[in-house]
Amino acid sequence: MKTKNIEIIDGYKIVVSISAPTIDPEETKNKINSILSLNPDIKETKTEEDLYTENAVFYCGPNQELVEDQEGSDLQTILNTLGDHKKLLSTGEKINDWRNTEYWVKNQVWEKKKIEILGKTIPKNGILEENLNKAQREEMAEEKETRRISKLTPDEKVEEKQNRISALKREAVLLKNEADIVGEEFDAPAWFQTQKEQIEGKYA
Repeated sequence: MKTKNIEIIDGYKIVVSISAPTIDPEETKNKINSILSLNPDIKETKTEEDLYTENAVFYCGPNQELVEDQEGSDLQTILNTLGDHKKLLSTGEKINDWRNTEYWVKNQVWEKKKIEILGKTIPKNGILEENLNKAQREEMAEEKETRRISKLTPDEKVEEKQNRISALKREAVLLKNEADIVGEEFDAPAWFQTQKEQIEGKYA
């Protein structure tokens, strides 16, 4: 016999390990005494060790189940080969385990979601953080910035917009100077106007 150790997660019986069964010495002794009372001559053909081995009574805790050796061996093999994000059900089937995994989905805007329940998987339109591409990350950053600006008061928006435009002027001068040094063409007014319009659009 083997002991199947179980944990209940979200209503599922999950096998966490397979172990050797624990013999209940008191119950085993009672069973042997009962046998001897009915058939005392059995001692002539059986040693105490034989009787103990053949009539062992195994203890089974609240989160344990006794299984035959073959079933225990089969379950242990599955446990040894479980891939990432998998759990083993008491039935021998596998179940997805993406709990505590965060992912991003885009409907109208990007949203971060988290899997809380055993058996749930990342939806087809879900993207793990590490799989986001550069364009998606930039789009998220823009959305975050838009939300931040939307929470500013009108006066705060005006002040912040003017500060960014002033910084833009300094950047245009710097870029123009760098271009002149290396003999490259750079239309500072056109670049400044394009960037200024983008800033103004954000604070509109």
